[in-house]
Amino acid sequence: RQATREAHLQSINAEIAKGNLVYGGAILKDGQPVGSVIVTNFEQLADAQAWLDVDPYIAGRVWDRAQCQLIETKTAPAFVGVGPQAHAA
Repeated sequence: RQATREAHLQSINAEIAKGNLVYGGAILKDGQPVGSVIVTNFEQLADAQAWLDVDPYIAGRVWDRAQCQLIETKTAPAFVGVGPQAHAA
């Protein structure tokens, strides 16, 4: 994980700057990390798949691509513009 963390964060930050990533973090069980969650804003599900397929955590085998689930959703109007990006200067 540590060997690929910097490259992973660079990838994440680049996608945040493009508006493609909304939120991410650890999934916890009894206070211990057991997984990760990322909410994306790609135009197409295929775009999210393409990004995930080349993320350094996939290449570095931190994340098992076979265990990653991509679920297409639509943001409810009340949540559009909510979150850290909405408050950035």
